[in-house]
Amino acid sequence: MKKWLFLIFAGAMLVACDPQDNLNSQDTLPDGTTGTFTDARDGNMYKTVKIGKQIWMAENLKFLPSVSKPIYGSKKEPHYYVYGYDGSFVAEAKDFIYEGVNMYETYGVLYNWCAATTTINLYGTVSAGTKAAVQGQVQGVCPDGWHLPGQAEWVQLECYLADNGHNYDGSIGWEENTFKKIGKSMATADGWKSSDTEGAVGNADYPEYQNKSGFSALPSGARFSYGTFGDLGINGSWWSATEYQVFDFNYDHAWLRLLQNSYNILFYNYWRKDEGLSVRCVKN
Repeated sequence: MKKWLFLIFAGAMLVACDPQDNLNSQDTLPDGTTGTFTDARDGNMYKTVKIGKQIWMAENLKFLPSVSKPIYGSKKEPHYYVYGYDGSFVAEAKDFIYEGVNMYETYGVLYNWCAATTTINLYGTVSAGTKAAVQGQVQGVCPDGWHLPGQAEWVQLECYLADNGHNYDGSIGWEENTFKKIGKSMATADGWKSSDTEGAVGNADYPEYQNKSGFSALPSGARFSYGTFGDLGINGSWWSATEYQVFDFNYDHAWLRLLQNSYNILFYNYWRKDEGLSVRCVKN
């Protein structure tokens, strides 16, 4: 918990919106259209939702080719985790119950950045640090027809929400040097620890804005680089396909997005690639 609070207060940044950002546009469907998609690799079915000009999975990815114990991690080799599970058997991990909840079915898989980005991509060999990765051209662990969102695609999502009535207080857009108050609109009411902060994800106020976007974020926690799981019920965090390269000459960090129960905004920051975070895929 302390680790993520440091991330929020010391490193969270403001995002400028580009009105020309219409990456991977899905203009033929009305906004808010829902659907389902079945991953041919394992038969998992996912809910989907159209938000602005993008179609997102409305659930965390569950693709699990192998599973690691939390003590094992890497910045260069893929690792897959199920929150709370301390074994190495995929079938067992998929049935694992933690505090009365099937963690795999409810929260999906936690991926280190290598597992999330893998070398599969849409346009040949695309380095995860290039402009192509920023714009979302890395398929990564996502199924065919989908890809891991780049930094620009996350920006496109949050700017659309802020500009189209998803701030919890009814405001449109955002003031200069302020955050977009879209956290509640992105999160379900399920699983989040309660909070007294106005408009926060974990506050029951403004119920008409709870998950208004249909993104359906859950507080799936994380696998931390020091080898433990944590923050279930507090944080939901998702990788981007974009490396962090400023003053990081070893390329040890990558960008992520984060919702927290006590805040009403979507944070973004960079973190170590050996963290285990959730993945959301965007339709090509």
